[in-house]
Amino acid sequence: ADPGHAARIAGVGAPPGVRVSVTWRMRGQGGLKFERLKFEVRPSRAQLSNSRTLDFMNNPLRWGLVGTGRIARAFAAAVLETETSELAAVGSRTRETAAAFAQEFGNCRAHGSYAELLADPEVEAVYISTPHPMHAEWAIAAARAGKHILCEKPLAMSGAEAERVVEEAERAGVFLMEAFMYRCHPFLAKLSSLVADG
Repeated sequence: ADPGHAARIAGVGAPPGVRVSVTWRMRGQGGLKFERLKFEVRPSRAQLSNSRTLDFMNNPLRWGLVGTGRIARAFAAAVLETETSELAAVGSRTRETAAAFAQEFGNCRAHGSYAELLADPEVEAVYISTPHPMHAEWAIAAARAGKHILCEKPLAMSGAEAERVVEEAERAGVFLMEAFMYRCHPFLAKLSSLVADG
């Protein structure tokens, strides 16, 4: 693809009633730059924990970050560039680390624990980027708190653990997605199109 070419991918890996579209912009040598992430959910299928229907063009999705590492910084920077999302809060194992992160990324609310972040009523969805062995624990806690979940890979450390995460998300009626980039990569959308066309 030519540098500067924009690609949109919709509905890859989403549960029934949920359409996820991601826009990437090609940049030199075929590299990709995250441009926009948009979730669209039919009102009859999913509502946020505060009962408002998902309508991100008029009401941006309010994200909470569970973790403050390098990948969380990349995610926070991308959220600040979108029209359909905003960074509401960040949680860390210490309030000082959370406060420093929050100051760097728009002065969102800083929480000194992950549990405190999940109790924040302004947070509608969480991005989990803790160390790998903690992913399932906090994904389950997020589901039980009624938060939609985007969890860094791996979702869990075993198949059985991953099943428990999925079960909790289904029970809570929240969106759950592992942040596995290839599901939203332009080549997969093109491949799906080629297969569909025979």
